[in-house]
Amino acid sequence: MCKKICPLPTKWNNIYNLLLEHYKNLASIPKPPIPLILNGWVFSNDEEKHARWLQTMQWIKEYYPDSQILILNEDEWYYGN
Repeated sequence: MCKKICPLPTKWNNIYNLLLEHYKNLASIPKPPIPLILNGWVFSNDEEKHARWLQTMQWIKEYYPDSQILILNEDEWYYGN
């Protein structure tokens, strides 16, 4: 059975850019977790990708005003075993 690991790299990068803009506007909050895309994608396994996505979701819940950012279409997810 396949499980959702994290967003696909393009979507994850789009989300990160929104979070980074929010961070830059406030600067009193911690920087959002860097997504595992590009070389990070190639050199990380599914567990590492999932762990980083969980960190990102936690950051969003704590610091980002719109949790709707976490709603993704099925075709925007990377699935693993």
